[in-house]
Amino acid sequence: MSRRYSLSVQDMKTISKKLYLYREVDKAIAIRKQELMMSKHHDDNVGGGRSSKISNPTHDIVEKWMMDEQIIYIENFRKRVDNLISKLDDASKMLFHYQWVDTNYYTEEELGKLCFMSDRTVRRKKRAILEMYDDDCGGFW
Repeated sequence: MSRRYSLSVQDMKTISKKLYLYREVDKAIAIRKQELMMSKHHDDNVGGGRSSKISNPTHDIVEKWMMDEQIIYIENFRKRVDNLISKLDDASKMLFHYQWVDTNYYTEEELGKLCFMSDRTVRRKKRAILEMYDDDCGGFW
């Protein structure tokens, strides 16, 4: 399948920055869930009297988590990247890990040594990974 367009250098940098966020996905979801748990509770029973609604705070919190747009967006991002990783071969998975998941910064020469490939192959595989992510997103990342 041929591509409709070629990614520019700026596009590849933007997608790469987005993929760096993958290592912080679990932390971002946990923080957002804590924010929702700590948010002020709105009392539906304004005016006093008996409430016909049964109180279930745990259910209400889980419902907030399921309906929160930020959590949904982050989980969709995680699913998209997990899907991308599952499509990669072993060498590309190793490259993905060292490039975007590992907290250390490696040059292309160091990546080549770690992944047992040449610098040119590293650049080619990185471009292929970024293009695969672009295809999965439909060009809107």
